[in-house]
Amino acid sequence: MDNSDHMSPWAVHFTESTHGRLDGPGEESGYQPMMSILWDRHIRPVSEPHGAGREIPGLEDRHRPACFSETPLHLLQPLVEFRSDFGIGFSQDFLMSKGGGRVWYLEDEGVLVGSVKKLVADAADGPVDPADPLWTLTPFIDFPVPGSLEDWRWEREWRVPGGLRFQPADVAFLFIPEKLHEKARQFFSDHEFADTGPAYLCPYIDPHWTRPRIEAALGDARERLPPSRAAIAERMDF
Repeated sequence: MDNSDHMSPWAVHFTESTHGRLDGPGEESGYQPMMSILWDRHIRPVSEPHGAGREIPGLEDRHRPACFSETPLHLLQPLVEFRSDFGIGFSQDFLMSKGGGRVWYLEDEGVLVGSVKKLVADAADGPVDPADPLWTLTPFIDFPVPGSLEDWRWEREWRVPGGLRFQPADVAFLFIPEKLHEKARQFFSDHEFADTGPAYLCPYIDPHWTRPRIEAALGDARERLPPSRAAIAERMDF
């Protein structure tokens, strides 16, 4: 079986438009939120708790993650249409080094769902022990209802509980419309030269490029991966 269409060594945090879609770097396009994240070097956690333990009192912060999408090329366009043209790409190895991981979706009320829900209920019966290893797992477990508005399985989500702090060298690539590439690279080059702020001189990729062109642009990003992951990436489309 060829897994090249179904696996990826990357995960991307897409910034969202605030009030619809714009073509340029306006406040509503996703551009400004991305630039703010890059300047702060911090992807903040979402406001609503996520995961199987999200309703446990006192553990809300443990269940507020920074969210990412694993992005094989055949799923890229639906993600861009739903989020925006702007995103920050990281290697999955980096996210794992920060306590992140892939979300485990349990889609029905079968044995697995029942077992997880019983473990959560038992651990929450009485005083909750924040050190219980179960609470390390629950931010990564969700119970989607297939076909519902809250069925996010198609995003292939990754999470980093508590948010993600990073340095420019940790960013593998940026999704930016091509017409802004030159402006963005000049902006960051100027900051690098003057030592006045973080500089992101990684590959820039327009998510609307053709598949071969995106693959070619990711060549430099693959070279940043550890040897084992780089070898895997060479056998995958994205």
